[in-house]
Amino acid sequence: MGSSIYVFSNIDEYIKYYGSKIDEKQPINMSCLKVLDIYLKDSKVFFIVDSNNMIGRPDLTRSYAIIDQTMKNKIFTGDEILVKHGDLSYDPKKNHLEFMSKFLRKPKLWVNVDRYFGDKPKKKEKITAIVRFYDFELNRIVLIQF
Repeated sequence: MGSSIYVFSNIDEYIKYYGSKIDEKQPINMSCLKVLDIYLKDSKVFFIVDSNNMIGRPDLTRSYAIIDQTMKNKIFTGDEILVKHGDLSYDPKKNHLEFMSKFLRKPKLWVNVDRYFGDKPKKKEKITAIVRFYDFELNRIVLIQF
């Protein structure tokens, strides 16, 4: 079973769901790694996490993969596209996380969102200010909007 993507509409929804796992001394919780960058390559999404040799062998056959910085240097060849913070959007009708979507055009790539917490928007919205991390205990990417 692969990783999943959870999107939270705000930090209060995250605290409601993960309240028992949050440590006051840690920024998010103990089992989370910060997602540094998101890259697109060959119709796949690569989430680069802040760790060294923690993720041994990523599954590169899936539509999105979680890799660390050492694997990034081995896998990437230079034709990757960096996803900036304003290039993410959420489509509630299709329940998709879209990368680099344009007005009246298809996005470069999209992935399914497994769960959306909070009030779902009525129409497609850009995800601008965001906290993003990988929960390796539950094997999921978490995106929190502000």
